Amino acid sequence: MKRKQKFIANTFLLTVVTLFMRAVGVSFNVYIANKIGATGMGLFSLIMSVYNFGVTFACSGINLAATKIVSEELAVDSEGGVRRAVRRSAVYGLIFGGAAFLLIFFGAPFAGNVLLNDERTIKPLMILAVSLPCVAMSAAISGYFTAVGRIYKSALVQVAEQLIRVAGCVILLDFLGRTDAQAACNSVVASGCAAEIISFFMIFILLKIDMKRYSKRGASQGITRRMLWIALPVAVSSYVRSALSTIEHTMIPKGLKKHGSDADTALSSYGIVHGMVMPLIFFPSAVLQAFSSLLIPEVTRYHKRGDTNKINALIEKSLYTTLVFSIGASGIMFFFAEEIGMAVYKSPEAAYFLKMIAPLAAVMYADGVVDAVLKGLNQQVYSMGYNIADSAIAIVLMMFLLPAKGIDGYIIIIYVTEMVNAFLSINRLLHVSDFKIHPLKWTALPSIGIFMSVYFVKSFGGVPTSTGAIIGMICAAVGIYAIFMLLLSAWSFKKTLVAKRFPI
Repeated sequence: MKRKQKFIANTFLLTVVTLFMRAVGVSFNVYIANKIGATGMGLFSLIMSVYNFGVTFACSGINLAATKIVSEELAVDSEGGVRRAVRRSAVYGLIFGGAAFLLIFFGAPFAGNVLLNDERTIKPLMILAVSLPCVAMSAAISGYFTAVGRIYKSALVQVAEQLIRVAGCVILLDFLGRTDAQAACNSVVASGCAAEIISFFMIFILLKIDMKRYSKRGASQGITRRMLWIALPVAVSSYVRSALSTIEHTMIPKGLKKHGSDADTALSSYGIVHGMVMPLIFFPSAVLQAFSSLLIPEVTRYHKRGDTNKINALIEKSLYTTLVFSIGASGIMFFFAEEIGMAVYKSPEAAYFLKMIAPLAAVMYADGVVDAVLKGLNQQVYSMGYNIADSAIAIVLMMFLLPAKGIDGYIIIIYVTEMVNAFLSINRLLHVSDFKIHPLKWTALPSIGIFMSVYFVKSFGGVPTSTGAIIGMICAAVGIYAIFMLLLSAWSFKKTLVAKRFPI
């Protein structure tokens, strides 16, 4: 299979898998929300804010480092180097994963009582800590499978992990009747911990089988040094970013209380935004997440060979495709916010916040792809620096906006920080590459296209009265938008051919 065909096939496969996992995740969130309510979702979101810091510390940049080092070894046909890179990455993951386990397990009482101000979070954090060494080593192995282009193996494990997580949680919640907030959180995290451990052993077995294809010849030197040179700067930046993010999340309920909300109402508002709305916002990005993860090894190989023309062409195609998709998805969520919010959660509050945040989705998605390209160009430290900056800005703004404006102030903060992050990332990409920006083609025309598509569907479709009708109208709007953009692309391509054949 040619490299381009393999890239397309892997992107399609990973997109399908990621969409499936996001669909299961959103359905799972709906199930959990119905079981424990918005307050319980807020409690679970607080727990995950600390656990995510543990995951960041456990992985410490090893997924990116493994992907880049293995890609570089493949670029020079060093099979021995591939084997050595995988072993060093796994050991790195074990060391940092073990350290993360100790930090979260023994630090859980402090985190629960002092940082989160809720002792119900202590036991769930101790349970989740057990999974951290497995999470780190799985990240290293996944980086290898991404680099070698056999993404289907790690994708298979991810699907199995998600199914195990959901099945375990359903068993604990339904069959054992654990529905109060604390018991439900314990059930959710216990099933998640078990899923992470089982999935590690699955991906490890697949790795052992896959590694048989490589000999020990041509082992490169300095792999450990190169790996650390990539992983450690990313790790340090990630620590700061994750710590700030954890502080940011713990400040939200406290800030809402200062605005006048009681403890349960503050947790409920926080749970609606982070536990219910944000998964919906990021659901369509599953397509771009797959694309982004596969962009890193592609850009890395071109960068290693110094092929500037291919890098610029890849950036232009990637950004155009990303913005067309992102603006379309953002428009669908904005114009159908009431229908989606009520159909999924039966919550007017969820519908309101979905409409408020939806316009920003296009910026979030595009920023993710730009970050992937920057990582391929060895600009990952800058990318992480921008993430740190946006968290720091968020914390400062929270001190003033949350007490003054409540949850609406938090929405303002999200807009400010995401826009700043995207601006800095795009500016850095312009500095280190030489691609051309086409504002009219990339942003204005897709915006007009999605507006016209939705307007046409809503004008003739009326008000949908069932979930099936909502899905049908959304699919119709997406179809019209896709046809519009395809015709626009065909016209643009024809115009380019004419200009090349008959230059003025």
